[in-house]
Amino acid sequence: MPKRSIAAPSPAQARRHVSPLQAHPLNYMANHSDHSRPAGSQSQFATAKRRVTSCASCRKQKIKCELLTERPPCERCKRRNIECVINTGLRNSILDQRQIAVLGRDLNKVHSTMEMVCERLGLDLPQPLESAHSNLSTNTAIQDGESDDGEEGLYEPAQIDAPTTVVAPIDAYLSKQESPSSGQGQAVAAVSLQHRKPDLISKGLVTFGDADVLAKHYIVELDHIVYGFVRDHKTIHSLRDASAALIAVICTVASLHHVDYGHLFETCYREYRHVISSTLFEKQDVEHIRALCIGSFWLPGSSRILLCDAVRRAGDLRLHRHILKTINLTASCSLSPRTGITTDQAESRDRVRLWYGLFMCDQHQSILSNRESLLPLHLDVLEKREEYLKSDASINHDLRLVAQSSLLLIMARIKREFGSEYTAQVPESIAPEFLKFSAELDEWIEKYRPRFHPDIEMGKYPSLAFRLHYLFAKLYLGHKVFRGLQGNAFANTFLAAASLAHESAEGIFHMILEEDGLLKNLWKVPSYVHIMISFAGHLLLELCVKYRKPLGIDVKENYRILNDVVSAMRDIRLTCSHPLARVIMGLQKRLFDFTALYGRENLSEVAEPDLQEKNVGFTGGLPQNAPICDDVVTDMVNESLFTGLGDFTTFQDFGVGNAGLWSV
Repeated sequence: MPKRSIAAPSPAQARRHVSPLQAHPLNYMANHSDHSRPAGSQSQFATAKRRVTSCASCRKQKIKCELLTERPPCERCKRRNIECVINTGLRNSILDQRQIAVLGRDLNKVHSTMEMVCERLGLDLPQPLESAHSNLSTNTAIQDGESDDGEEGLYEPAQIDAPTTVVAPIDAYLSKQESPSSGQGQAVAAVSLQHRKPDLISKGLVTFGDADVLAKHYIVELDHIVYGFVRDHKTIHSLRDASAALIAVICTVASLHHVDYGHLFETCYREYRHVISSTLFEKQDVEHIRALCIGSFWLPGSSRILLCDAVRRAGDLRLHRHILKTINLTASCSLSPRTGITTDQAESRDRVRLWYGLFMCDQHQSILSNRESLLPLHLDVLEKREEYLKSDASINHDLRLVAQSSLLLIMARIKREFGSEYTAQVPESIAPEFLKFSAELDEWIEKYRPRFHPDIEMGKYPSLAFRLHYLFAKLYLGHKVFRGLQGNAFANTFLAAASLAHESAEGIFHMILEEDGLLKNLWKVPSYVHIMISFAGHLLLELCVKYRKPLGIDVKENYRILNDVVSAMRDIRLTCSHPLARVIMGLQKRLFDFTALYGRENLSEVAEPDLQEKNVGFTGGLPQNAPICDDVVTDMVNESLFTGLGDFTTFQDFGVGNAGLWSV
């Protein structure tokens, strides 16, 4: 039998049988990465790649199916008069799923548009979509009706368009390969990102009316306390357009402080945490960081988690580098007719303010939780803070932010100088450092307090906060003396520092009672202030018991002033979840135990005066190794100070733990 000659393949056959990888490696990678493209771009600009074009009988025989039309039978089955079946279920299933996804997104857009129209006209909002409720109950990654934004929604560790960003090694890895259809894909992604994502209002968790009341309450009562971070958002519509996380945190914080809407706190708080957790691996804009910063200030139960996410995102967006724009303005920026400053400068100053807010939260956490800070202390945004204030665009909030940052830098140096990770006593060799840091704190308040000129809208608290935080810093400095003493006497070289701690703690409560406007505003200050007040009260009672003689403490006067403050704070209307309510409860328990303990000590002093004189050192009337309280009182401390605040209740630096209060 003659051998069959092998004809050379035609060009069409060669193209048909060439390997995809041989054709072009980049094209092969692009075709096999379609699953990472946005769903919207796939549905509008792509069709099914494979079509079933052979019947079951021909596929079984592995021969070409001569299907001349889109419907069976094929020519072979027709000649043989057999059943011709073509399975199109897979192709139809893919097309149906894509079409349903497109219709779902279109329906969400229509529903959001109807909501905006009803809001503008003052009509009742339409009923929430059932898909939002069903998705909420499943607790999956795509719940709450959020569509997958694909590649445009994924989080990237660095942004190529960050201001004054130098080329980094990872930039080449993160850069995307351009494709012929990239322009269309980007256009579709831009349209989808402009669309408002579902929030707690559109999901039906909170009515529009309640959310409007909460938003106004935050803007009017609370925003100026925390440096006006949402001052550019005047209405609930602006908050909703900015970020789903932002409207969630505003409603959460407002419901925590508004007594009549306290029942909404758990709902808003749960939604806020869900929005933050579900977007953990997605790219977000500066409004999302704003929502994280506000939550870190007001919500002690989640403060550390929110702060870590905010610091990471702030670094990726290079917020700290905007300080250079605020100082070195170019003439090409356009002026805003309303404010008289450049629009580019206004945006940069907003980002610098936000970074200062994150720095303050970071230092607060470092002080309260006794850990290292996340943000470095040598960035330009800190070193050039005085230049930042020299601009004509500076406002009162800028002065407050810079002043607080300067104070926290001093406290960070105090923490580094005296240490806080170990319970060892402070060596006498560094006793002069107490006087040096105390002088720095005096210079701080003399420098910044006279420069602050509050307006009527800000109220009285911002001006009072300068001295209040000054006393907090003095208290933080002085309390280091008592570390590791366990009730023993302190050296004479530390007498000035020990007196500083007592005078600061006493001064805090005198200020609360005597300064007009401070007591009635305690319900709307951040949790850091509440915790420092609680710390001052507990330390004051400890000093009254252990060191009243060497420090010359008037125990009755100290007890009276603290009791008056607690009684006055009890008259403040608070929600059950408010941090100040927990502080009041803890101080009440501590006062009760102190009363019983102090009475027992007085009786023992009368009965055994000689024994007391023999054992008295610099401990104020107790034997040097005597415990301050019995086991019941010691065990009570952890739950009395910060009941129900979760992992935020660990204060090793302040001595709160299994060993007692502050180990003084």
